[in-house]
Amino acid sequence: MGEKALPLYKKVKEALAEDVKAGRYKPGEKIPTEPELEKIYGASRITIRRAVAELCQEGILNKQQGSGTYVSEVLLHRCIVGGRICEGFTQTCIANGAKPGAKVIKCEIVPAGEAERKCLNLPSKSMLLYVQRVRTANDVPIYLENAYMSYDVFASLMQEDLNNTSLFRAMEKVAGRTPAAVTYRSLGVTRAASEQASALNIAVGEPMLLMKALYSDAQNRPVLIGRQYYVGSRYVFESYDGIILDNIPANSL
Repeated sequence: MGEKALPLYKKVKEALAEDVKAGRYKPGEKIPTEPELEKIYGASRITIRRAVAELCQEGILNKQQGSGTYVSEVLLHRCIVGGRICEGFTQTCIANGAKPGAKVIKCEIVPAGEAERKCLNLPSKSMLLYVQRVRTANDVPIYLENAYMSYDVFASLMQEDLNNTSLFRAMEKVAGRTPAAVTYRSLGVTRAASEQASALNIAVGEPMLLMKALYSDAQNRPVLIGRQYYVGSRYVFESYDGIILDNIPANSL
């Protein structure tokens, strides 16, 4: 039996995605209207809408209510391989050919709650160093970083310039300890509240990915809690069960 023919909307989707990749439609640029896309790709309005909708779901395009559909300014892919492998945002940007950046919003001392004390194995009445930054790729805001660590261990970070630098490297510099493995990670879907929207320059209510993670150092000691809010249209998590197949391109499934 021959291979099953690819549905027309899939063909249009692939063609449109290829045109974005080739630079026919630039990042941040509005794509043609539906009637124009019908003529360009020789497909019906329904087919065009489905193809565009799927590209929006994958973060390649971004539909803005009342304005039109635009090419996403930055789309980073991060592979989550089976096991406890730890990859920082700086590494992710470099792997995607993007320039990493960071802007500090807060760097302050806060009391540790019961959950934080248990996760970081801290005694009662411990204090935390709380660092909040906007992480960028090619100067485009990607996510709001919220990092919590023992103040007693990392107090010297308050004297460091944490703008446009790797937090993991700064932790290693001041305390000789840095995340080496992920002990726990969860991914959820949420919508931008006013704090995230303002920091990331997006609309209130825009879809976001919320990642909560606990990191341990090379001696398997808990070292950092992360609560990160990613702009949904600018970041993609990909999971592999221990084996990365190089012949499977992104967005091919």
